[in-house]
Amino acid sequence: MAATGQYLQQSLELTRDLLALARQDQWDAILEKQKQRVELLQSWEKHEKGLLDRAVEESMLEEMLNLNNEIVSLSSKARDAAKKEFQNMRKSRAATDVYKKFR
Repeated sequence: MAATGQYLQQSLELTRDLLALARQDQWDAILEKQKQRVELLQSWEKHEKGLLDRAVEESMLEEMLNLNNEIVSLSSKARDAAKKEFQNMRKSRAATDVYKKFR
């Protein structure tokens, strides 16, 4: 691939990687890679936006948006699961505290 469009292509590939990490619940790794993706997209916008065929750019951006929507959905599910787990831990702690009072 020629240098033209490299930032957008790399952003798309990184978005695919982010989705794979989200499917594996690798949220710490996602945070770091997300920073890289933001930098790539900023570089694309500053240096390469409009250099590729418009339909190609739009297609790549649409795929990124679709992938990103799936990542957001998975992160919401993970957040809800973590919240539920935290609530269960608090309930267990409360039960243990009651038990300790009667010991």
